[in-house]
Amino acid sequence: MLSGSGSLLFGLFGGFAFRGSREALRYDNPAVAPGILPSNAAEFPLRRGEYYGQVGTNCWVPSGLSTRQRISYFGAQRHSVACDVTEIAVRFANWFVNRIGNKMEYAVHAQTAYSIAIEYPAGTVHPLSFGGHSQGIADAGGEICSDFLPVRIPAGAQFWVRVATYSLAPYALTTNPQNPLTGSGSMDSAGRVADRTRSNSSADPRSRSNGMWPVGILARTRHGGVLGIGDSIMQGVGDEHDDSDGYGLIGRAAGNHAWLNAGVSGDSLAKFLGSCHKRLSLARYVKNIVFQHGVNGMADTDLATLQAEMLATWMQGARFKRPGARLFQTTITPSTRSSDDFRTLEGQQAAPGFSTGGNGTRESLNDWLRDGAPIRDGRPVAGGSRRASRMGDGSHPLHAVFDVADALESSRNSGKWKVNGTANWLTADGLHPNRAGYLQVRDARAIDVGTFA
Repeated sequence: MLSGSGSLLFGLFGGFAFRGSREALRYDNPAVAPGILPSNAAEFPLRRGEYYGQVGTNCWVPSGLSTRQRISYFGAQRHSVACDVTEIAVRFANWFVNRIGNKMEYAVHAQTAYSIAIEYPAGTVHPLSFGGHSQGIADAGGEICSDFLPVRIPAGAQFWVRVATYSLAPYALTTNPQNPLTGSGSMDSAGRVADRTRSNSSADPRSRSNGMWPVGILARTRHGGVLGIGDSIMQGVGDEHDDSDGYGLIGRAAGNHAWLNAGVSGDSLAKFLGSCHKRLSLARYVKNIVFQHGVNGMADTDLATLQAEMLATWMQGARFKRPGARLFQTTITPSTRSSDDFRTLEGQQAAPGFSTGGNGTRESLNDWLRDGAPIRDGRPVAGGSRRASRMGDGSHPLHAVFDVADALESSRNSGKWKVNGTANWLTADGLHPNRAGYLQVRDARAIDVGTFA
């Protein structure tokens, strides 16, 4: 564990993590960076104020690989558009974050062939192309973007992305229960599943808890989409799907904004800084990034190191963001145990590394964030410091802090979840909100979408 902000920031700015061209990060020429934009983007020239950006909801970063050498996949996932669109393209990643291991970003170790279609309205399937071809191939560790398909979809309308893949390696997946149409085939059992991106066949292998989601749904737009980066709370552990396509911290709170969820269970600030460029590269498609990390690592990390890690994370985000995009950080939510299923405050006790008295590391970190995360000369300084840069002043990487903790704590810095006498009202495990907890954050407008670019 790095012990201070100086060594941490030197390691990031002076080491491998920052090698490469700043221009290459934002370069939107598909001939130079395959998979970044549709190959036919020139046929859809940008109009004033537009960019090729995220317009769809319910997009997720892959966080694992299929098991039992599963090499063939078909799925259809539900989305909506946040604004009127006249064309649409879909992107998938042939890489993943190792959620069950070290949280590092890894390549899928083979090329993957993709067939993709848009189903809109329900029952009408529009196959997408790739450079005019019916299938596209993503290199190991790469990404793939379909051509733009001319199609008019009004803001708020639901549609489905159908995808079929084949690879010599297990496919990249996301653990998420919203899978109305999903099946997979293995080298050791079912073989290759049917490609249902060319027809509306309703027959389907079976439902699964793991599926493949796009990492981008693009169109020409002025819309300010949002990228959520964090751990299991950003990902939405504890939530339950309903008839909407909202899920997790950012999915519930984003309102009518397009969103992409890059939350990974168990991730921490330190682990994220060790491997984050694939996730941050998705910032080119949005105008807002919401960072949520901070819960994991609280038990064994001092305040100065957490502050330095947060600042380094924001600086990484500032490096990858679009010009004019905004960065946000959430406050850190409680972690407690309960002797009465979270019915009362008296029954809650802080988990290791947390406090239920207002004097813990988490509380001090939250107070620093609420004071605007003051920094001076590129380093965090104590709350209340004068002549410091603070969020939103134009010289600070952050635009604002979203006080998610205030929406869920019984009182500021109490370290305890709100209660109403009902068992497991806002949480069932003391660490993750449940569905009611995520909705509480949304309804309290703790994530103020009105501040989004």
